[in-house]
Amino acid sequence: MNSLAALQEKILDQHMPLADVLRQAKVVATALRNPEFAAWVDQELNGYDTPRDNLPDYRKFRAHNVGDLMGPGAEWKNAPLMTSQLAEPMRSQLEYMLIVEDVGTLEYMLADGRTDDLQKPWPPEYIAASSNKFFQGFHCVAAHQVVSAACIKHVLEVVRNRLLGFVLELQTKHPEAAETDKSLASVPLDDSKTIFNTYILGDGNTTSVGQQSSATAVESIKVNDLDSLAAFMKAAGIPAESVGDLVQSVKDDSLPPDATAVGTNVGSWITRTAKQLASGALKLAGAVTAEIIVKAISAYYGWH
Repeated sequence: MNSLAALQEKILDQHMPLADVLRQAKVVATALRNPEFAAWVDQELNGYDTPRDNLPDYRKFRAHNVGDLMGPGAEWKNAPLMTSQLAEPMRSQLEYMLIVEDVGTLEYMLADGRTDDLQKPWPPEYIAASSNKFFQGFHCVAAHQVVSAACIKHVLEVVRNRLLGFVLELQTKHPEAAETDKSLASVPLDDSKTIFNTYILGDGNTTSVGQQSSATAVESIKVNDLDSLAAFMKAAGIPAESVGDLVQSVKDDSLPPDATAVGTNVGSWITRTAKQLASGALKLAGAVTAEIIVKAISAYYGWH
C-alpha cells in the first residue's frame, strides 16, 4: 500500500485521530512536492498563527456577543450586546469567532462529550472603548463572543471530508498515484495545486453552524416603523401584552436621532425578556434567540 492509499484508509477510519490522519497527509504532500498542501497540513497540526483573512473559511463562525453590565443598583449578567453601532474594525472582529487551535486540541476538547458553548473574552481595550454604548444607564464590565460547541466538531469533520475529496479527485485524475509512491511523485505539481485549492481551501465563505442569520431574521423591520417591529416580535413568539409594553417603552424613551444606545425603558424591557428566556418562562419561535430580539430593536433604530 502506497502513501496515498494509506491516507485514504486512515481518513475513512472514523476511530483514527485526525492528527494521525494529517501526519500521513504530510507524507503525501512531501511526495507531491506541493508546498501549499504541506503548509496547510502543518497549520492544522500545529494551529494557525496567521492574519484573520488568511484563516480557512471553515474556521470562521458568526458569533453573538454577551456581557455583564452594571447600572445604578442593578447588575445584568450575560446581557445580549449589539455590535452594529460599534466602530470598525472592532465591529467586524466581534461579529466572527476564529477557531485557530490545532486539530489535536480540538479533538481533546470534544473527548469528554462537551456540549457547552464556546466563549472568547473581548480584549480589555474593546470593553473600555464601548462600555457605555449598549444600554443607557449601564456600563459593560466584561464581555465575550459565543458560538455553539458544534463548531468544533464542524471544523474536524470539514478537515477530514475535504482531505478525502482531495484524495479521491487526485485518484480520479491520476489513478496510478495510488499504486506506488514513485507514481505519486510523478503527478504534475500544477494538477495537485489545482485539486488542493478546489477541494481543501474551498470558496472562502464564512461558516454558520446551528445559528440563524440575524440579518435575515430582522430584514422585515423598517427604521422607526413600530408596526414592523411589533409584527416581528409577535412572529418571534413574544406575547401580545409584552409587545405592547415594548412599543410603549420605545415611545417613552423618545431617543434623539443621534442616539447610539437604547433608552432606559427599552433596556428594562430587554432585561425582563432575557430573564424570562433564561428561566424558561418564555419560549421563542424557531431559532429566534435573545440576541436576535436585540438585533431586531437595533434594526428599528437603524443601527445596522
